Amino acid sequence: MKFILVILNGIRLHYHVIDYAIQWAKNNSGSVHALFLKSSKETSPGYAFPSDLSLSETVTDKEEAKEDDETMISTNMQLVKEMVQMKDIPYKSELKIDARLNDVLAVSENASIIIVAEDFDDESAPLTKDRVSLKRLRNKARCPVEVVSPSKTS
Repeated sequence: MKFILVILNGIRLHYHVIDYAIQWAKNNSGSVHALFLKSSKETSPGYAFPSDLSLSETVTDKEEAKEDDETMISTNMQLVKEMVQMKDIPYKSELKIDARLNDVLAVSENASIIIVAEDFDDESAPLTKDRVSLKRLRNKARCPVEVVSPSKTS
């Protein structure tokens, strides 16, 4: 069966990328495989994703911040699962912590296409062990790698 691999930052979801994956799967009678990326290191002090702002008032230490990140990732993984399965599309997901390029390529081995958000290099690449860039991914992947911007799904 054809499948689209969606590479996502586990903490910050890009809904337009998920919507694109759902539409691709419907149009191609395929499935969606979501690869969530996470770093084992906590983000630098003073830096937060917009969705973290409510947490910034309550986070007291790195361990608590790590727990909050894990909760957010788990919630996001469940949300994506529900969005895809609500459309009766087969779905699979996995979380990779400190993934390397070879880890990502192994997951994409049989994919028909890989999609990433337009800010992949800024937001998702730092979550990988060897900073998987869009350029490196495109050079090594066996299938097309497409960047999805909000305007592409409109």
